[in-house]
Amino acid sequence: MFDLMRRRICFLFIILSGLLSAQTRSLDSLLSIVDTMKEDTNKAKTITTILSTYIRSSRDPKKMEEFAWKELAISQRLQYQKGIGYAYSHIGLCYEYKGNSDMALYYHNKALQLRKRIKDKPGEASAYNNIANSLIAKGDYVTALTMHLKSLKIREELHDSDGIAMSNLNIGNIFSIQDKFDEALEYYFKAMKVSGQNNVALGNAYNNIANMYNSKGEHMMALSYHLRALRIWEKTNDKVGMVVTYNNIGNNYHKSGHFEAALMYKVKAYDLAVEIGDKKNLAYACEGIAILNTERKNYPVALSYCRKMLNLSTELNNKKLIQLAYDDFASLYKEMGNFKEAFAYKELYNNMKDSLLGLESRRQISELNTKYETEKRAKEILLLTKEKELNAQIIKQQQFVRWGLIAGLVVLLVMSVGIYRRYLFKQRANLELTKTQDELYKLIEQKEKLTSILAHDLKTPLRFMTTVSTYLTKNIDTLSTDRLTKLSAELNTSAKNTYAFADELLTWLSVQQQNFTVMLGEVNLEQLINEQVEFFRDIASIQHTEIATTCDSPVLIETDKRLLKIILRNIVDNAIKNTISGKIILSVEKQNNETIDLTIRDTGNGMSKEQLQQLDVENTYGFQFEIKNKLGFQIIKDLSTILYGQLHIRSEVGIGTSVTLRLPIKMKE
Repeated sequence: MFDLMRRRICFLFIILSGLLSAQTRSLDSLLSIVDTMKEDTNKAKTITTILSTYIRSSRDPKKMEEFAWKELAISQRLQYQKGIGYAYSHIGLCYEYKGNSDMALYYHNKALQLRKRIKDKPGEASAYNNIANSLIAKGDYVTALTMHLKSLKIREELHDSDGIAMSNLNIGNIFSIQDKFDEALEYYFKAMKVSGQNNVALGNAYNNIANMYNSKGEHMMALSYHLRALRIWEKTNDKVGMVVTYNNIGNNYHKSGHFEAALMYKVKAYDLAVEIGDKKNLAYACEGIAILNTERKNYPVALSYCRKMLNLSTELNNKKLIQLAYDDFASLYKEMGNFKEAFAYKELYNNMKDSLLGLESRRQISELNTKYETEKRAKEILLLTKEKELNAQIIKQQQFVRWGLIAGLVVLLVMSVGIYRRYLFKQRANLELTKTQDELYKLIEQKEKLTSILAHDLKTPLRFMTTVSTYLTKNIDTLSTDRLTKLSAELNTSAKNTYAFADELLTWLSVQQQNFTVMLGEVNLEQLINEQVEFFRDIASIQHTEIATTCDSPVLIETDKRLLKIILRNIVDNAIKNTISGKIILSVEKQNNETIDLTIRDTGNGMSKEQLQQLDVENTYGFQFEIKNKLGFQIIKDLSTILYGQLHIRSEVGIGTSVTLRLPIKMKE
């Protein structure tokens, strides 16, 4: 019987070890395994372990609360006091997860009283920590700091490195809220040093250290710590940690001026928070998306996410988040020119700020921290004094020590001057490093774009070259000399044209750079479209498609020939891909003395109304386009805009597509 029970317990913990990564087994199935166990302390401990895992990862707070009450009922029937204490704490955490800080405080205090009564020191420290976190959610930072200091004191007495790390993180968070970055960093580095193998504590320490460096303006240093944290969360598949870090990396890129990267990470945080039901971090993601869209003057999207953030913050009853939402609304309405609404929300923000942390609160928090540090140093001094009393020789050498101290101070002063000079040198070096890093970001972005473009726009000519070369390889012994000469010439021409095509694509990449200059010149459109017809004629013939022009007379315009050629290549290439046994016609029509229409018509597959609409629809996150699906079209749009052109697309499924580019005859520099 005992062996059977032991096997069941081992099986259950094997399930728990993969719970955070798989999350495929339901809570009911795990409970059914527990229900087969004998009702004793092992069963209560097993429930506690399962619940501790689910508290961090589950999206179903109601189910978690139901589970916590079962934990309490079993522990009470067994008179298992530690289990009752765990149950009180877990019920409190469930209420905290739902945003009910008052009920959370009630159960955390019940847990504290019980753990004091049974002299459970680790549990007592944990209860102080939980009480403090609930007080922070209510905006009572002074009392919260008192609780965290009590928790830290117990954990230091127990030499609990994991607990010490978490307490230092929590204390640092309170100083961070007051914008006391150096004090916060001091506690975060303490947490990092004692974290050891505790991935949760170490990951949180990295994140918090990064946030402080961000606040101090040291964005590259901040990014390095965020990436360390993200590696830990990805390694352990800790989705809560990943959401927090995505949000933080988004903030980091925002402050360093990388808008698209910032928005990408905020969207990652938003999607993952929705997936796991993390409302608090979902609110922070909404705030980031709102701010970024405000800066890009995408006001409807910004307003939408501001409202989402305020609704979530109100639902959670999180006063700090509500305060941030008010501030974001004020900034947004100010940008929109609606100063009445901006003033109203700024008033709400200021009132909330005053209620959360007045000047007296700041003074009390500083006094509490000073008192704690003073008591700690007093104990150290007392120990040193006792040692001195036991050693008479030290007393006799006090004069020598005094002079040694003076000498040491002189040496320290000299060293300090040297260190300060090195610090100034390092600051200058860091500025250079930041500039170099920004340039590196740009090079990386350019490389990614070039790779995508080459994959998209070189496929057709390379496909033709592959087809011809394969045919030659298989039939070289049976081909006539004339046929062999003709195919070789065609292959050589295609290779040269493909090389030229790649060179033009590199020209498009240079357009993305800030120092790009449009090169205007006179362009003969008849000659240009004839070049395109010759370039694509052999490729089109493989599709059994005829390609022709209807340009009756030369039309001369002033534009950038390089960019216009890239636009034409993309449109014609797309027409060939979608036209089999059909016809493609390139035409030029002069509208008036100022504009001409360059049109490419095909009899191919055509597009539905929905497909046409998707070409111009922006997504809800504020991106300008979906790069993975519409890169070719985006190239056309980008370059057309530079040439002051207007695109018009008409299409019908089964009939074909007509793309018209309206260009100015004379373009302004």
